[in-house]
Amino acid sequence: MRFYSLTAGLQRGLVRDNQLGLAEANSRDSGERRRGLPGGSLRRTTPINLTEAGYWLSAGFRRAPATGADGDFVHVFDTGGEGPAQLLSLAHKYAEDDFTIDRGVALAELQISAAKTENVARFNMTLMGLGDAVDDAWPAGAVSAAAAADDFSDWRWRVLFDEGVVGDALNIDINLNRGVEMVQGMSGDEWPTFHHFGEADATASFKLYGRGKAFRDLGRAGASGKITLEATAPDDPENRYLRIELPNAQFNQPQNEVSSGGQMSADFSVEAGQTSEASAAVITLANGVAAY
Repeated sequence: MRFYSLTAGLQRGLVRDNQLGLAEANSRDSGERRRGLPGGSLRRTTPINLTEAGYWLSAGFRRAPATGADGDFVHVFDTGGEGPAQLLSLAHKYAEDDFTIDRGVALAELQISAAKTENVARFNMTLMGLGDAVDDAWPAGAVSAAAAADDFSDWRWRVLFDEGVVGDALNIDINLNRGVEMVQGMSGDEWPTFHHFGEADATASFKLYGRGKAFRDLGRAGASGKITLEATAPDDPENRYLRIELPNAQFNQPQNEVSSGGQMSADFSVEAGQTSEASAAVITLANGVAAY
């Protein structure tokens, strides 16, 4: 799988344990440190690949059974439920005879930035694992072929509010925090016991060219609507796309900012909550993968 940068392995800090009174070289010096418990988070930045995205999303969100047929399938993920569809094992080769494996990996936070740009769109992720290992070879099992390079460098991004295109949106950042806590239960070993998935927190921010009076009015009223970020493949927009929906988005009321004689712009921040009818965030991925 592709990535731009990553951290791997659980962190083990050193713990002070200064027991006095021993007849060492100097009884006033601090003693040797003990190794702490394994913990910490993993960081990874990847291109948004049409196939690979489903693995990352499955590690953070509830997943409905895939629909579709004949090479065109639709996968829907949301923030509901008690946890993700599946956890991941992540193996890395750094040199000959130098491999690491992170096990029980969950997606804790996902950040996406989108704009009309030539750069490849990316997932910026915080992940949490439950164990790690060092080995001199790949884990057992055959390594499948890499997915096709279906990234989002030339895909058509757009922002919609209540199904209408917001054409003067210059950029949008979406952050989906899954409220993951690494639980250190008294299980008889040093490894984290399990993940607890708490309340999901979905936020976004975007810049509008011009004042955006319609959104300022929504901020004043405290009303909510649906914000959608969507990317479609130019060659097959009906069957190849990524769609992120915040069904219950509420907008702040920004200040007017004037810095020159040109148009005024406004930065809007968005908070998305869950209701009895809709999750805080819903992500739809349409591709050629029958199941994850």
